[in-house]
Amino acid sequence: MGIDVTKSSSKKEVRFDYLNPFYTVDGVSRGFDVYFRNEDFEENSSSKYKIDDYGVGVTFGYPINEYQRLSVRFGAEKIKIDPNDTTSTEVTQYITDNGSKFTNTNTTLSWSENRMNRRLFPTKGRDQRVSFEVSIPGSDLSYYRLTYNGTWIKPLTENEKWLVGARGNIGYAEKLGDKDYPFFKNYFAGGIGSMRGVSANSLGPRDSLEDPIGGNVLVTGGADLIFPMIGVSDDKKYRTSLFVDFGGVYATNCIVTGTNCNSGVHLDDLKYSAGLGFTWLTPLGPLTFSYAKLLNKKTGDDPKAFDFTLGGTF
Repeated sequence: MGIDVTKSSSKKEVRFDYLNPFYTVDGVSRGFDVYFRNEDFEENSSSKYKIDDYGVGVTFGYPINEYQRLSVRFGAEKIKIDPNDTTSTEVTQYITDNGSKFTNTNTTLSWSENRMNRRLFPTKGRDQRVSFEVSIPGSDLSYYRLTYNGTWIKPLTENEKWLVGARGNIGYAEKLGDKDYPFFKNYFAGGIGSMRGVSANSLGPRDSLEDPIGGNVLVTGGADLIFPMIGVSDDKKYRTSLFVDFGGVYATNCIVTGTNCNSGVHLDDLKYSAGLGFTWLTPLGPLTFSYAKLLNKKTGDDPKAFDFTLGGTF
């Protein structure tokens, strides 16, 4: 059971999760989740509007073997978009064509494999997941999302002090039928957790106000050389690395043509960065710092050399 609360100038979110890993004697698990999210995109660098989103879900999981698992989630949510006088052309056009209030039910099928030797600071193994989310017929929204996330790590020395790691994330989403793909289901990338060296969620198409609006195609990844800190023997609390990241977000169909959205997947526009990362396991959770340089900066990019976050490790 867990409760997560997020509060900032732009986002308020409360999430409650409960999981019974031994729902049946065969190892089938059952979980529930309830969440509420209020986000004001006028307070951050994304397209300017407000959104209220609350929903519930139930998840069943089935173990294939010691490392692999299948799961299915049934979810229901209510979404309300609140535009204002500064909302972009893309958002107002979507609201004009599709409305601003939606009731959505969906199903998410997932396969996961975790062969990491430990949860925090693993030294060998792999962790990967494939998920397919699709709206249920009769919903106000009609779409699907197919996403893959993978992480691999391997020791370079017998004492497992020097490690090499790799990460990859691929996503594709599209509308079903005649209804437009919901822009608020877009993929975003940029910042710690996807691609360091640029501001959070800054990659990809921009709207008529030059703000990031995301896209229905995601490509991110990178490689890490993990090495011991000089003068520090406790490698279970600290981790340093040299890294190279890449990333791109694309839209195969722009809501409004002739704006800042270049329709199509252009892998030659992938962004690349390189830098140094440091993670410290604090009593409050992992504290991660990064210093990175965007290697192929162009006009309109939003580079960010120094970044940090509390939570999440590699």
